Amino acid sequence: MKEDYGGQRSNMEDLSMVGTLASQAEVVWPKEREILRRRVGPWPRRILDLACGTGEALARIRGEGGGGVAVGVDLFRGHLRRAAPPVAHADARRLPFADATFDLVLNRHMLQAVPDPLAFLVEARRVLRPGGRIHLLVEDYSAILFDTVVPEDAELFRDVAPRFLPRGTDLHQGRKALRQLRAAGFSGITVDPFVVDNQGEDRETFAAIFRFWRDGYAGTLAELLGVAEAEARRRFDGMIAAAVDPGRWCGWMLLAVGAVR
Repeated sequence: MKEDYGGQRSNMEDLSMVGTLASQAEVVWPKEREILRRRVGPWPRRILDLACGTGEALARIRGEGGGGVAVGVDLFRGHLRRAAPPVAHADARRLPFADATFDLVLNRHMLQAVPDPLAFLVEARRVLRPGGRIHLLVEDYSAILFDTVVPEDAELFRDVAPRFLPRGTDLHQGRKALRQLRAAGFSGITVDPFVVDNQGEDRETFAAIFRFWRDGYAGTLAELLGVAEAEARRRFDGMIAAAVDPGRWCGWMLLAVGAVR
């Protein structure tokens, strides 16, 4: 895989991604943790966090205890410098680990930016022990629902999705994860959808996700849509305004998809 993150290298290496990962973990992890605990059972001793970024989730995973080791891997050294060791710089298609090394492999908020997700999943399966589990937190951008004042603001990701695809980013990846896991040789596949929204979570933290997305992606989305960057930022601002409005519902559905080697 080229080091371009599905055509998003400049976005993922932008400083705004640090805030994105922090705010996403704050909002998403509590519900994701419940699913992970229920599906995994006794906490594994050897865990790999693929595309760990700055280590926001990795720190929480380690906080679950169990006395084992959780290793993070990422393609961007800048993020890894913010994550607590042990971490490794590596391409997820060519991991520097022996077969059957880990009991649990996690990948969160990232599979949509992998041009060849099947190769990614096959390699993840290789480093899992027989009976080990993979946990994916996958995104499908059709499942971001905002009651915006200007209706078109809520359709920003729908509009940009087909234009992102040629770059190697599939904003509809989430719905495809089940069949891709099956094609990679996994079994016992489970799908747990859940929603984070501006009614159940802290509104400012929820809205911060989209502020950081705006700051990191407005220029790219404007280029893809053929509009001025100010227009892309305006549409993000419409979603952000709705997110902090207690009188409007805004939500993001995510899929926790798991399977067994």
